[in-house]
Amino acid sequence: MSAYIGLIIAFIYLIAMIAIGIVAMRWIKSGADFLVSGREVGWFVIASSLAACQVAGTTVAGYPGTAYNNGWGAVWGAWGWSISILIFGLLLARFIRRTGAVTLVEWFEASFGTETRVVVAIATIIALLFGGMAQFVGSANIVAGWLRMDYTTAVLIIGIATLIYMYTGGNWATVVTDAYQFIICAVALYVLLPAFLLV
Repeated sequence: MSAYIGLIIAFIYLIAMIAIGIVAMRWIKSGADFLVSGREVGWFVIASSLAACQVAGTTVAGYPGTAYNNGWGAVWGAWGWSISILIFGLLLARFIRRTGAVTLVEWFEASFGTETRVVVAIATIIALLFGGMAQFVGSANIVAGWLRMDYTTAVLIIGIATLIYMYTGGNWATVVTDAYQFIICAVALYVLLPAFLLV
């Protein structure tokens, strides 16, 4: 019975993510709307989106096991990422936004030349490729274990749902779904988990 309940919850969750992407299509009138949400995203949504990137499948599935095996050293990655994002937001974000660059790669080209853009673009592609794969692996492990589902099936379902909402809603869909997912994770980690441990 619990497996069926889990499947229903997962199905509703995936449908909600896809629905957000479809709704976000209405907000897209240009390439800038698709790529950078028309530069109109508020601070709370941006902060939630960045936090969701950190509190993601790799964090929930990976850090506890790594911390169990290696101790406090496991948290250095999370702390380093959080501190670097904070420094970037406080010192560089407004300056880069004023330049009109859509990506950091464009900013590097404007500041340091085409050769630098090529190097940064290659490094960014490699980092995002492996970072994205890690997110899919972590998420699929959680879903496969929770729903007693085949791992490959879980990867395919998560991948297809992600592609649909990202393709239909662009960055609007990405940041809004990130914000909702962060709220869900925050409630689970900071409200439900302590309540469960206290009962």
